[in-house]
Amino acid sequence: MLWHLTEAKRALRFEGHTAEVCGVRFAPSGSLLASASRDGTVRFWMVNKKDESRVLRAHIGAGVRSLDFSPDGHSLATASDDMTVKVWSVQRQSLQQTITAHSNWVHSVRFSSDGRLLASCSDDKTLSIWDVGAKTSAHCFTDSGK
Repeated sequence: MLWHLTEAKRALRFEGHTAEVCGVRFAPSGSLLASASRDGTVRFWMVNKKDESRVLRAHIGAGVRSLDFSPDGHSLATASDDMTVKVWSVQRQSLQQTITAHSNWVHSVRFSSDGRLLASCSDDKTLSIWDVGAKTSAHCFTDSGK
C-alpha cells in the first residue's frame, strides 16, 4: 500500500504477490517501486499506474528477503533464502551477477552511496562487502560470538 502521509489515508493498494512481502524500495527517480516477496519474485510498480506491474522471477523456489536499487537506478540487488545475492539490470530485467558467499539465508542487501560496493548480511553471522564492478569480495566480517 502507498499512503498519503499528510492526509493519513491509503493512496494506492498494490496486489500481485502470492506470499508475504518482505521489503519495498523506491527507485531513485521516485516513480518506480519494487517489492520483494517470499514467493521468490520482485514486482516493479509504476506508482502512477496502480494496476500495472512487471514481475521478475528473481529467486525461484526461495523467498526474496531484501532488495535495493543502485544510486543511479540502473541495477537492483536482491537477497534470498537461497543463500545468494543477485544483481539485476532494472531496464532489461536480466541477471548481471550472482554472489554466492553465504552459507545461510541472506537477511539484507544495500548498495553504497556511490554504487561501487554492495553489502550483504546473512544468518551465517557474516557481513560481506562486494566490489560490484570487479565482481570480487572486498571484505568479509564474521561475528565469532565473543
